[in-house]
Amino acid sequence: MENRAATNTNFILNFILFTQSYNLPNELILDNTGFYYAYDPSKTLVDNSLINLSIGNEGVFMILKALNTNKTLTINLSNTSTQITNYNLNYKCLDTPYGFKLSDVINNLGMDFNDISMNFKDGTGVGDANLSLTQTGFFVLNDGNRTVTFNFIIENNGSEVARKVLFKDILPDGVSLKLSGVYINSVYASSSDVKLNSKSLFVKLPDIEIGETLTLTIVCALNGEPCNEFNVGVISYVSKVIQDATTAQTADITIKQITSNSKEIQ
Repeated sequence: MENRAATNTNFILNFILFTQSYNLPNELILDNTGFYYAYDPSKTLVDNSLINLSIGNEGVFMILKALNTNKTLTINLSNTSTQITNYNLNYKCLDTPYGFKLSDVINNLGMDFNDISMNFKDGTGVGDANLSLTQTGFFVLNDGNRTVTFNFIIENNGSEVARKVLFKDILPDGVSLKLSGVYINSVYASSSDVKLNSKSLFVKLPDIEIGETLTLTIVCALNGEPCNEFNVGVISYVSKVIQDATTAQTADITIKQITSNSKEIQ
């Protein structure tokens, strides 16, 4: 029996930044919270401790970093009937190859969090998606042109469907994305699901079912001499939703963020 509320006006977002065995950081830049959601600064928790941050329209220069232990962030958002007119995704230029901006994640969730809630098979929180992200890569020399291909193997070994899956890769210097160079399970990704902003590549991935493995392939041209840099991918996704059983006011949404291993380009 499901105990889901039909609609919600308040949303608790629980971010979990997972550490990996690769000695790489996992980071979340607190820049802003999106178009239609009002932020309550009095209910922000970092690792279960109250912290008062101003991450509304403009955001702050603060990076949550998980390295030796996982890091958690809890924020409270509520619907607002009017668009935040001075909202600007590019207000803060700070970025990281080891994670996302808060605005990247929330805008990927979309304008209606209720859509996320209603698409989960239950709102009890019993199920929980759990993705792994492993990177491999290889070089190809064709008629004197060198390309580098990054393969990311994504597996859901949890007990819930992973939804709103967003992949990010800040491409290293010395490489450039090939035309139609993004594949999902060996099929060209839709142009509407791929965004390249300077060196930052974003790919919206389909829902990943329980036990499913998905392959994301990125083909790049290698420009000039070997660049001796490393490539890292990062993924954000909704792992579960818990509905308030007594009211239609609140939905508790868990968002996990993981990083891949690194791949040296040489």
